[in-house]
Amino acid sequence: MAAAWVGWMDRFGPLVAMLALLLSLFGGFNAYGLVGGFFFASDYLRWPQLESVAFAAVALLFATRGLVSTLLAMLTAHDPDGR
Repeated sequence: MAAAWVGWMDRFGPLVAMLALLLSLFGGFNAYGLVGGFFFASDYLRWPQLESVAFAAVALLFATRGLVSTLLAMLTAHDPDGR
């Protein structure tokens, strides 16, 4: 989340960063970490685009935790909650 905040701040400034954070908290904008992570890696760390996408892809696991859990349960025929 901190990397996403720095990414949004570095790319667009504090007003847009705060708006994006509020949208993520109250509006269901789940791509905040994904997009902000990409901005952080590409602008702040000055990584090339492919490495920035790989860095941001980690945030995708957090944004879609329910989807990943469901897919793992389908693939392994095992309930991840232990039921």
